[in-house]
Amino acid sequence: MANREYLILLQQGMDGWNAWRKQNPAIMPDLSGCALIGENLIGANLSKVNLHGANLSSANLHQADLRGANLSQVNLSRANLSNADLTLAVVSEANLEHTNFRGANLRRAHLRRSSLHQAILLDAELNVANLREADASGADLRRANLSASVLSEANFHGANLQRANLTATRFRRVNLSEADLTRATLLETVFVDTNMADAKGLDHCIHLGASTIDHRTLSRSGALPSAFLRGVGLPNKLIDFLPTFLRESPRYDLCAISYSESDREFAQRLQADLQAAGVRSWLIPEQLKQDVRYANAVSESIRLRDKVLLICSATSIESPWIAAEVRKVLETEKVQSKRILLPLYIDDTALKTEKPWTVALSNGRPTIDFSQRQNKNTYENIFCCLLRALEQGPESLLPPL
Repeated sequence: MANREYLILLQQGMDGWNAWRKQNPAIMPDLSGCALIGENLIGANLSKVNLHGANLSSANLHQADLRGANLSQVNLSRANLSNADLTLAVVSEANLEHTNFRGANLRRAHLRRSSLHQAILLDAELNVANLREADASGADLRRANLSASVLSEANFHGANLQRANLTATRFRRVNLSEADLTRATLLETVFVDTNMADAKGLDHCIHLGASTIDHRTLSRSGALPSAFLRGVGLPNKLIDFLPTFLRESPRYDLCAISYSESDREFAQRLQADLQAAGVRSWLIPEQLKQDVRYANAVSESIRLRDKVLLICSATSIESPWIAAEVRKVLETEKVQSKRILLPLYIDDTALKTEKPWTVALSNGRPTIDFSQRQNKNTYENIFCCLLRALEQGPESLLPPL
């Protein structure tokens, strides 16, 4: 919690506070959880200050020094941070709705899971910033410098990016639908699995060289202007083929197949049949989960799939790696409010086990029973049920209420 002496000193005025900070450069004040609603903090030296969980809504922080400050879970809604310096600040899970960042310096700032809805970042400097899972829907980012920034799983729906510097910016699973990119500057910009549907001004972007756009972005975005695609660097033959490509929309979700080593033969058979049916799927073997060199990559691969098919058997339910994986996916389901995990039972062990995660698997999920997979007709019938669940959702296999 905030140190009351620091809080009183701050509220007595910026001249005294800044003088004290200058005389005591080694002290990093703790102002966590404090209430500074509507306070006049113009030009305040708050560098490296701990403001975790503080309420600074409607505060005036014009030209404030917030370099390296901890602003995680802070409420800065409707605050004025124009021309403030937030270099290397941690602003994760913060409320930045309707906040004024005009001309602010956010270089290398971390804004993970923060809400920038309707925020003003006009002329802001976000070079090398990290906006993972941030909500910047409707934000004003005109002329903002986002060069070399990482925008991963962020929401920029309807954002104004006119004349923004997007050179070497990495858009990964970003929602740019209805965003305005008129006169935005692109060079080595990366668009991966990004939704650009109905984005404005794409045919007026300034291309200083080639950029990268993947097939998932093209599939999600629909028809994009030819001028934009040529500017990105796509060859004319590929541009001419795109209308045909876009008509072939996928029927099924992308799947990760998680299994223990003893069930590898069935996992490989299942993947082969899924691929033949038009379902893109990837095998996630248990042995890779145990290898520290691949652990992060495996976790990311599972997280990015639309569905996780878990092969449940007597051996898999004893695997600590699979148990940890299931718990992560269940947490993701809560956040996204949708079913991601589909258990495929090749024996009845998991159905009889009272482990919390195995019990959670059976609650509100269809029982897809492959225990009689040796029988060709039975296997094909169950496989058809699985395809229906992947196309229409797991709920399609549940009896009506």
